[in-house]
Amino acid sequence: MAQALGCWGEYVEDPDLIRPALDRAQAKVDAGMVAVVNVKTDYRARAGSVDFTDYAPY
Repeated sequence: MAQALGCWGEYVEDPDLIRPALDRAQAKVDAGMVAVVNVKTDYRARAGSVDFTDYAPY
């Protein structure tokens, strides 16, 4: 989606590739672009401290 809007975007699944992707994204931001790094996570890795189903920002 980011690329379709003229931004720089990257999809990452491998944890070892997150840092290099963030470095590339930062280089794009430094050059004046908008960058998005989409990192696939494990759906089971959820924060147990907050129940987001009850979260309301107002």
